[in-house]
Amino acid sequence: MPASDDDDFGYTDFDQAETATEERGVPTPPTVAMPATGNLDGALKSLERAEDLYDAAQGALADLEGRIAVLESKSDAIEADESKEEWRKAAAREDVAKTKRAFDRAGNKLLRAEAALDRATERVEAEKKALSSIVVTVEEEPEPPQPRFSSVDLFVEQFVLPNWVHRYVDKHVRWCEIWWEHAEAITRFEAMWEAFEVMRTQPAPSYSTWIRDHFDVHMRSLTDPEGVFHLCDYKEKAHRVAPAWTAVTPEGMFATIETAQIQRAIAEATAAAPTDTPPPTGPVNDPTRAARDITKHNHTATPGGRR
Repeated sequence: MPASDDDDFGYTDFDQAETATEERGVPTPPTVAMPATGNLDGALKSLERAEDLYDAAQGALADLEGRIAVLESKSDAIEADESKEEWRKAAAREDVAKTKRAFDRAGNKLLRAEAALDRATERVEAEKKALSSIVVTVEEEPEPPQPRFSSVDLFVEQFVLPNWVHRYVDKHVRWCEIWWEHAEAITRFEAMWEAFEVMRTQPAPSYSTWIRDHFDVHMRSLTDPEGVFHLCDYKEKAHRVAPAWTAVTPEGMFATIETAQIQRAIAEATAAAPTDTPPPTGPVNDPTRAARDITKHNHTATPGGRR
């Protein structure tokens, strides 16, 4: 393989100062073994690169050795041919000399590649030895951060409302002080609260993302004049709960998960239960409470209501 004067085999792992010193014929000072860093994977990758560079250097040296033999034969033939011009003979001699210089440089690179391979091997051995001496200890996982607000109503009163102070215009905005009697409001506020408790502890811009994707979206929907509070009047202290829409779904149309918390039979029994006679045990059985219980999320990481 032909080689140019500035042929470079890509030995980026070698120190440039060491390379320049060797090319000037000055012996390289002995290197100190690299201490283990605990990165065995990195050491193995370095060893693989060193092996590739060593193989490439060996191949380059062999190619140049063969090329020298070819050029010397060619030069001898030109020298023996009296019809050849003197400049052709000189050019042939220069080709031989040039290739020999490249051969010498390739030999130096092979020596450096061999030294790098030895160092990489020593590093792998050091990493393996250090790894085998490490005493593995099981660290306890840090406790998850405690929630900022203990309940959804506290979240609404102490965070949502103080941070959503907008001009109230009946035609453009709706709000209800008794928001907790609207099933959709409970669902949206719990979703906001749940996302808030998770995203507030994450790196920036997580908090800004929560405001944009959760806080703004849900509050605009809740306060929309055609939204869940459309029958309520905040200024007049009027509160009306709109009836839920109905659906008629054919029995057995969809697959059923029998272990689900809310099953069709339970949901239908809850909705059909009379509202004037409370059950002997459990919460008050009214349509608003039933709707709220069905849509309510299960927050295992946060305490219950504060009331």
